[in-house]
Amino acid sequence: MYYDTVTDKFTLVSKQTGAGTNIKITNVLGNFFGENSVTQINHNKEGFGSDGLDALVNIDGQDLVRSSNTFTEAGVTYELLNALPGEEITVGLTLDVDGIYESISNFVKSYNELIDKIYGKFNEKYNRDYPPLTDEQKEAMKDDEIKKWEEQAKKGMLSNDPMLDKIITSLRMALVEEVPGVNMSLYSIGIKSESYRDRGKLTIDETKLKKAIQDDPEGVMNLFSKRSEDYPIFERKASYEEVQTRRKQEGLAHRIHDIIQDYTSIIMNSHGQKGYLLERAGIAGDITDRTSALSRELEDNKKAIEQLTIRLYEKEEYYYRQFSAMEKALSQLYSQSAWLNSMLSGSNNF
Repeated sequence: MYYDTVTDKFTLVSKQTGAGTNIKITNVLGNFFGENSVTQINHNKEGFGSDGLDALVNIDGQDLVRSSNTFTEAGVTYELLNALPGEEITVGLTLDVDGIYESISNFVKSYNELIDKIYGKFNEKYNRDYPPLTDEQKEAMKDDEIKKWEEQAKKGMLSNDPMLDKIITSLRMALVEEVPGVNMSLYSIGIKSESYRDRGKLTIDETKLKKAIQDDPEGVMNLFSKRSEDYPIFERKASYEEVQTRRKQEGLAHRIHDIIQDYTSIIMNSHGQKGYLLERAGIAGDITDRTSALSRELEDNKKAIEQLTIRLYEKEEYYYRQFSAMEKALSQLYSQSAWLNSMLSGSNNF
């Protein structure tokens, strides 16, 4: 609502556009609005107001009714500026090469960061100067000291880990295997690994990639985002054969998504197993925190330690008894020796 100082009138405009969103004013008590009152409503009269109307347009022979003058259809955003019934307007679309290039560049950047993180743990060296802390040591340390110590102690725990090596191999294979129906590859559009020293990280030839986008945008799109024809939706409970079929048919981005799900998903597959990493190491707040291979191994080690501790106590008790028996025997021996000495001394005097 706003006040016009020229016409000396208040105007109310609905925030919503289109038909069916008209402003209605009624008197709850009294007769403040309406005829014979000091306040009159000039509504739906020439020059004073009108009801809202929907936008009616025809796009490619299809009539569309929209409540707003700005709307999006098939990825194209239209803004209606004038009401021109019957007038045909040609809309031209320009390929956003830079936008597509930026999306692919971000994909490559994220992939390289993932490779860096995995290889960082795979090649990390163990710090032998920081062995695990005992409970007694922790009690004598401050929390921040414990935190810093354990950060160092955890270094190298995943050094040369076979599962990390398997993840990297799976990701590499996903990128080099051809996508059926797509007559291009990462290499052909300017994306490749320069050297084995790069550990599989990707580089982009900007000129070559932009040319590929300009020449065949649909092919580039399918290379990354093509969906499987037989199994378009990722399903954790799919059979091995279904998983392999889906992976061969889909684009690179979907393949990487599926591989990551294989290792990190909290949803069980057809064999009742969660992601490989969860099955091995578990995750806080999930049942795998107690059922993972490492959790079971820790529990087994804990039980073994308890059993060895009991055996140690039993062995200690055994040696204590032996030692006590030995001391008793020595005491008797000393006593007998003293008696014999005294007897010998007495006999000599005699």
